Parts: sequence; structure tokens; C-alpha cells
Amino acid sequence: MRTTERSHPQGALADLKSLAVLPLNNISDDKALGHLATIRTDPAGVQVSYKPYGTNDNHWQSLGLTPLAEIRLPLGHLHLKFEGEVVTTTERLVMNPSFLLDNFSFLPSAEELVPEPMIHLAGTAEGRDGMVYVAAWNGPVPMPASVAGAASVPAYFIDTFEVTNAQFQEFVDTGGYSDSRFWAELDFGDMDWTEAVLMMNGRYDHTVPLASSQQPLFELLGSGPEQKKHVTYDAGHVGFPAHQQRREIGAWLDTYLGRVR
Repeated sequence: MRTTERSHPQGALADLKSLAVLPLNNISDDKALGHLATIRTDPAGVQVSYKPYGTNDNHWQSLGLTPLAEIRLPLGHLHLKFEGEVVTTTERLVMNPSFLLDNFSFLPSAEELVPEPMIHLAGTAEGRDGMVYVAAWNGPVPMPASVAGAASVPAYFIDTFEVTNAQFQEFVDTGGYSDSRFWAELDFGDMDWTEAVLMMNGRYDHTVPLASSQQPLFELLGSGPEQKKHVTYDAGHVGFPAHQQRREIGAWLDTYLGRVR
């Protein structure tokens, strides 16, 4: 990696928002223009554009098709966009320099744990309306002067915008908490998903009591009364329904203390 420094008189640097990306042989070395960057995608042959973070769509500038090597980008946060016939259009925030741009040096002890920088993109068949793709991540978890180990996060889709109160209300009203499509594939350990979902908001929850915990927190929500609804289930914060818990406690009391008459 090649970096140089050059002094400038006060105010001589151009606004980075207007900087264009130029071929290496057409631009002089300048620290303000950042380090040499490399962008690789899976699949390759994807059109890449960038704009400085926080600017509008008029600032998009084309970089070309991947893989891209030895390109100069402004320092700081950048907004990248990936487009192509076989991939879902994806936008991503990156920092220059960074691992993804292959111009950031890790500690020597971490080098062998770091894979070749690659930006993985979802295919067009995987695209979902209103959602964005988050690529899988594998790499070290650095600690001061050491590396604690490696972490792995699988790829997933997430909503572009946060869920609104109205959307959540619709989910509750249409039986979302009892719809197996949303819960059956999740890992709840030894517990059946129906019991796990009931634990989320139990009327007889001893860990998060209705009157002293759930209701006060609900009242603190900033939304108006017409925009929120507190839904509870007859279940406890245990691995089985509350009615079963009550029966077993009653049977134990009857056995060891005698029936109440």
C-alpha cells in the first residue's frame, strides 16, 4: 500500500463532496484523496457507484465493474451502491480506509484470521420488497493488543425502515404470535415454539409482572393511546403455560398441606 503526504495552504483543499474518482495515472498523490482501494464482489462484474455519506442521489459517481483495483476514494464514510442484472441492488456504508476496501492493516497476530476482503451480494431471486440484504460476516474479534477469537454471523435480510406502531398492531391483530411461519424454524432449545411465544408477554409473568413492570413500561411509550395496545397472554415466564404451573403448585399444596376447605 502506498501513501504520501503533502501540505496545503489554508482552505486549498476542495470540498470532498465534489471530488471525482480518477484513474491513478491522472491524479497526483494527495492524502486528502485517500488510500488506494480495491473492491471485490461475489459475483464479479457488478456496477459500483459511490457518493460521500449524507449527500443526495445527485452525487452518485460511477466507479466501474468489479473487481476494481487501485482506485482513489475520499477519506471518511462513503456510500457504495452495487447494481447488476444478476444481483439485488444493494447499498452499503463503508469507511475509507477499511478492511472491505483492502487498505487497512491489522495487527500481525490477526492477519492469518482475516480472509480476503469480499463484498457478497444477494441474487435477484433472493430480493425481498422493502428489505435490504446484510452479508455474512466472518473475522476476528480484536481486543487491545490481542485477538480474542473469530466470530461468524450468517447473511440475512432486514427491513429498510423500522416497524411502525400501526404495522405491529396489524401483526398482533392478524394472529402473528400464533402463526407458525414466524416461529417454528427458530431455535428455542428444548421448548416448543408455542410455549416460547407465550412467554414473551405473560399475564402471570413472575419475572416481568403485569402490574408493576409491563403496564408502567407500556404507559411510558411515547405514542398516543390510539396508536398502541398492550396485549397479554395467560402464561408465565417459565417453560410451560401458567395454567399448568398453577395446577402443579395446587397439587403440591394439597399433598403436603392438605386441601383447603
